[in-house]
Amino acid sequence: MKREGWLVWDLNVPSAQINHDLTKFPYPLKDNTVSQIEATQIFEHLDDWRSTLYECHRMLKPGGLIMIQVPHYMGIYAWSHFDHKSAFNAYSMEPFISNPARHFLFEETVDAMVHDKARFELVRRRIMFPKGAWFWGYPLEWVTNLCAYTQLIHEFWLNGIFKPSGVMFVLKKI
Repeated sequence: MKREGWLVWDLNVPSAQINHDLTKFPYPLKDNTVSQIEATQIFEHLDDWRSTLYECHRMLKPGGLIMIQVPHYMGIYAWSHFDHKSAFNAYSMEPFISNPARHFLFEETVDAMVHDKARFELVRRRIMFPKGAWFWGYPLEWVTNLCAYTQLIHEFWLNGIFKPSGVMFVLKKI
């Protein structure tokens, strides 16, 4: 879908303004030229999604945003497509996020190595549930995303019972 002021980037779509394979680096845009990137259902198809995130970081202007939406590893859609190579949880982007309160998940040495290439501030993280299950999908999504602690409780103890369909991250380039 084309939006005014946005570039459509796709490999096999004739109407796209940029036809480029996301597995070929570097991408054909200059450093610090893009204000926002929307990557919906893309990262799970890539062999090396981390290098793609590094390239997005390179292209983003300081303060630029990237919105990433991917299937949750416990959801039915994570491995239902033959081309999915990775699955994600609510903490998959943690090594790239510069929030001092989150170091309970990762060691400082890993953070320092990753932050040399890309550093983001977490603007928003949302665990998503199937909307077809209206009687529990909407209320559960609301409760799960009340705060970071309810997300943590769901990821560690409840996602085997109430299976999310996806995760959405909004990251801001630092």
